[in-house]
Amino acid sequence: MAYETEDHEIQYCFPAINSSCIKGKHSRHEYNIMYMFFSLLSAWTVFLNLLVIISISHFKKLHTPTNLLILSLAVADMLVGFVMQIEATRLIEMCWYFGDTFCGLFLAITGLLISASLYNLILIAVDRYVAVCHPLLYQQKITTNKTLIIICICWMWSSAYNISFITDNRYFDPSSRTYGCYGECPFMTNSAWSMTDLNCICLFHTFNKQFSARSSQHQ
Repeated sequence: MAYETEDHEIQYCFPAINSSCIKGKHSRHEYNIMYMFFSLLSAWTVFLNLLVIISISHFKKLHTPTNLLILSLAVADMLVGFVMQIEATRLIEMCWYFGDTFCGLFLAITGLLISASLYNLILIAVDRYVAVCHPLLYQQKITTNKTLIIICICWMWSSAYNISFITDNRYFDPSSRTYGCYGECPFMTNSAWSMTDLNCICLFHTFNKQFSARSSQHQ
């Protein structure tokens, strides 16, 4: 969608480049409000999760399997707070000023943090399920060392999956860019990765149904 200024002149993300994308139109007041809102949201997200990280890391009595999972979740959410400001700039300006290479890197980091956060939520749910349904066997099944190993696997899998996704879709190759204008960082995928994501969603849905059914049987 083309936006025009008050003088009916179209603003481009990169005026010196003919294939530049068209910049979003906002008043100075709207810019200030949106940037202030996202800045406060980003700072608040980082601050709250940093409190959780410091509390669990500092007190040894809090070094339990459940709290280690919460710590891992807090790390992921805190890093999301950092990248939130970059995403806010892209949404407000409707332009990407950081180049093609950083576009791929940014999408890989964002996907890594979001997937790691979701995996940690699943692990916390499983941990609570074992604690409630099998309290006598909880300390034998869920130990600190096992939890640390699972957390490492979770982060490694998230990193490998998202890096493979970005690399396979050639985000780091400007010559393979298929979008129409310069100054855009779109999410691109192919049919193979779409089917992979669909299968992962189906597996997660199946696991969630089985988990809910077993939980209701023990209540």
